[in-house]
Amino acid sequence: MSAAVANQQFIASELLSGQTSWERPAIYSLNAWLANCWQQARFQSPDCPVLLSGAQERFLWRQIVAQTHPSLFDLRGMADMAMRAARMVAEWHIPARHEAWDDHEDAAQFKRWHDLFRQTCRQNSWIARADIWRLLPAWCSAKTLRPGETVFAGFENPPPALRLLVEAEAQLFRFGKLRLQGLMGPVSASGFDSFAAEVEHAARWARGQLENNKQRSIGVFIPELRNQHSLVSRTFRQIFYPAAAMRSADREDRASVVHLRAGRTLADHPLIAGALLLLQLVRHRISTADAGAILRSPYLPGASKERSQRALADVALRRRRCLDLSFGELEWESRNCPVLARLWQNVQHALSAKKQTAEHSYWSEFAGRLLKATGWPGDGPLTDGGQRGLDAWDAALGDLASLDLVAGPVTWEAAADHLRELLSAPEETGDWSSPVQILDVSEAAGLQFDTAMVCGLSSDYWRKVQYGSPLIPLKLQRAAGVPGSSPEGARTGRERLVGYVLSAAPALTATYSIGLSSPIPFISQAPAETVWSGRKPWDSFQSVTLQELFDSQAPALANGTVRGGTSVIKAQSQCPFRAFSEYRLRAVALEDGSLGMDALARGTTLHKALEVVWRELKNSCRLQNLGIDELRELVQEAIGQSIRADENGGLRNILAAVERERLEELILEWLELERGRTQPFSVEFVEQKRAVELAGLHMEVRLDRIDRLTNGRALLIDYKSGAQTKNKLLCPRPGEPQLLVYAATAEDEIDGVILAQVQARACKVAGFTRNKQFNSNSIQVKGPEWDEFLDEAQQEVARLAAQFRSGWAAVDPSKGACEYCSSKTLCRVNESVHLEQEQE
Repeated sequence: MSAAVANQQFIASELLSGQTSWERPAIYSLNAWLANCWQQARFQSPDCPVLLSGAQERFLWRQIVAQTHPSLFDLRGMADMAMRAARMVAEWHIPARHEAWDDHEDAAQFKRWHDLFRQTCRQNSWIARADIWRLLPAWCSAKTLRPGETVFAGFENPPPALRLLVEAEAQLFRFGKLRLQGLMGPVSASGFDSFAAEVEHAARWARGQLENNKQRSIGVFIPELRNQHSLVSRTFRQIFYPAAAMRSADREDRASVVHLRAGRTLADHPLIAGALLLLQLVRHRISTADAGAILRSPYLPGASKERSQRALADVALRRRRCLDLSFGELEWESRNCPVLARLWQNVQHALSAKKQTAEHSYWSEFAGRLLKATGWPGDGPLTDGGQRGLDAWDAALGDLASLDLVAGPVTWEAAADHLRELLSAPEETGDWSSPVQILDVSEAAGLQFDTAMVCGLSSDYWRKVQYGSPLIPLKLQRAAGVPGSSPEGARTGRERLVGYVLSAAPALTATYSIGLSSPIPFISQAPAETVWSGRKPWDSFQSVTLQELFDSQAPALANGTVRGGTSVIKAQSQCPFRAFSEYRLRAVALEDGSLGMDALARGTTLHKALEVVWRELKNSCRLQNLGIDELRELVQEAIGQSIRADENGGLRNILAAVERERLEELILEWLELERGRTQPFSVEFVEQKRAVELAGLHMEVRLDRIDRLTNGRALLIDYKSGAQTKNKLLCPRPGEPQLLVYAATAEDEIDGVILAQVQARACKVAGFTRNKQFNSNSIQVKGPEWDEFLDEAQQEVARLAAQFRSGWAAVDPSKGACEYCSSKTLCRVNESVHLEQEQE
C-alpha cells in the first residue's frame, strides 16, 4: 500500500467525518520509515554509519558488477537485479553462508558481488538500506532510536526482518490489519474483442462515473501498466480531453483529473529530453541529427523568432552529408541567427572551463552552467508539466553530485551516462488527489475506492504473477518463505492479489478480451452500464464528409526555363506530381549523412575518374595497345584526381583509400568490357554540357560520353552504378529518358543509346543500336527499325516536356517510382490507396 494513497485516504476519512483541520499524520512508506529511523539514530549517535541513498547504492553495485564483467550487455539492469537480491537476503534472513550458493554460477557470482559490496561498505563506514534491519534492534535497545508507537499496515506476509522486529519490540511496533470492504461474490465482467477496446471502455466508464458524481473516487486497474502506458495514456486523454487533439503536443492541462502511475521515464519528458540534447554540445564531434535537433529545439531562446533561419541552418548542415560535425561548424552554419550566435559565445565560454576528469559534483555544476549558457529552458512560459520537469531535472543534478561519496573522478562521458541512469525513473501524471486513479493491479493492496474497474481480468495474466530473484538459490528462497518461490506460495500470492483487487471498491466491474484470453472462472456477465458516449477526436474527424477535388493541373511554367536538366523529364515520366513537387515547388528531401562516401558521392567519383581516363585514352586503338600495368597506372592517376585526401584525416582517409581500391578494380573491369567492342571508336566528348529546347522547355543537359564511330555517327553512353536493362529506354514513360532527350535534341546522327552498368563483378551494357557495337544480349540491334525507334522516343520525351511545361501534375506513379520518392508526404499516395481500398 502506497504511503501517498494512505495519506490521501486519511484525508478523505477526516473530511467525511466533518473535520476541517487536523494534525498531519506521520505516514511513511517502508523505505521512508527506515530512512527516518537512520536519521534519528544518526542524530543521537554521530558514530552511526552513513546511509547510502538509492542512487549511491545503485552506483556502487554497478561499480562492483563492472569490476568482474565490464562488457556485460546490460550492466545497469544486472546491478539493479543484484541490489534487489541483496535487499531480499536481508529482509528474508537468507543465510549468506550455505552450500546452496555454489549450486549454480549466477548465485555464486552474486555471492561474490555481495561479499565485495559489504566489504566496501564496512571499509568506508557506509550502510545500505537493507543493513538497517540488522541495526534496528540494537538501536531500539540502546534507546538510540525512539520511534514511538508504529503500526505497519498492509503487510499480509511480512518478511522475517520486520516480523522479528515487531515481536522483539511489541511495546513499540504492531501490525495493523486492512479493512477490506469490497465484493465477496462473483465479479461482473464484459468481454471485448481487443485489449485496446477494454481500455477505451474503462476510460468511457470512468468519465461517466465522474460526471455522475464528481465527489466519487474512481479506480482503474490495468495489468502490466508499464508496458501498456502509451495506449492507456493516449486513450484516457482522448476520452477526458477530446479538445487536446487541437492543441500543441507540449501543452498540458493545469489540473488533470486522472492520475496515471508507471508513466514514461523522466528522460522522456520533453523539457528534460531537450536538456540532454543540449548537453551533446560537450562532445568533440556532434552527430548531424543531434545538431539539427539542437537548432530546432523549442527550449532555446529565440526558437520562435528565428525558426526559419535555424531550419535553413539545419539544411546547410545536412548538405555536408557528414555523420558528425564540430561545434565550430555548427556555429558557422547558424551565423545568420543573431540570437543563437550570442548564445554560442556563452556556450563556448562554458565549454572552455571543461576538465578532463572531475568529481560528479563538478559535472553537476558544469551541466547547470552549460544549460544556463544556452538559455535553457527557453523564453516561453512554463506549463505545470514543464515546471515538474524542471524540478525533476534539478533533483537529478543533486543526485549526480551525491555520487561523490562512492565514486572518484570520472570523465564527462561517464558522468553523463550516470545522469541518464538517474533520469530513467518513471514520471507520473496527475497526483493522488485526482478523482480517477489508474494503477497496476499489483498496487491494489489496501486501496479503497467508491467504484473501480479492472481490465484484462483473465487467467492468462494472473498466472504470470512472479516473485523472487534469479540470483538467489531457489532452495534458500523456499526455506525462507519468499513469496512465489514455490507453487503453493505463487498460488497464495495470486489469490491474495485477486483478493486485493476485488476488495478495492464496493462496486467493481471488470473487462476481458474475448478469444485472446480465458476469463477467470469466478466472473459473470456484467449488466449494461452507463458510460460516456461522446466522440473521440478521430470519430469526429471521420464523420466529416470529404469532398474530392481532382486538381492535377498546376499553373503553366511561365518562361519555359527549368533547372534540373534531364532529371525533370525523368521525374515527369515516373510521376507528374513528383516532377512538379521537386522542380517547381523545390520540395526535396534533406540530405542524410553517411560513413565515408554515400551512393551519390561514389557515383560522382566514378564519373570523374572515367572522364579523366577517357580524356587520356581518347580512342579504342590506344585502349587496345596499352598493357595492363600501364592501364592500371592510368586508372590510379585518374582516381587520385577524383578522390582528394581529407584535411581532417583519420577515418575518412581510411575509407577513401578503400574506395580507391574499389574504384581501381571496377574501372579496370569496365575497360576490359570496352576492349571487346566490335567496332573502332573515338571518344569525342566526356561530361558534355549543352543547352537544349524541347517542346518549348529550356534546360541544360549533361551527357557522360559521346563516341564517334567509323561511319561518322555518334553513340551516346550514360554511366550507371545500379542495375540496368534496355526496357528502361522503352516508351511510353521510359525509366531512364536522359539519352532519349539528348538524342531528340542532337544535331548529329545517332547510332545508339547505351546504358553502361558499371558495377563490381556485374559490368554490362544495355540499350539499342542501329548496328552491332557490343557482344551483349542486353543490346538490341534495331537495324532498319532504328529511325522509327528514335522518332517514337523523340515524340515521347517531347510529350513529357510539354506536360511539365503546361503544369500537368497528376499523382500517377509508374511501377517502383514511389520507392525513393521524397514527395510522398505531399501527394499522400499511400493514404489514397488505403482510402480506395476501404471504399471498395
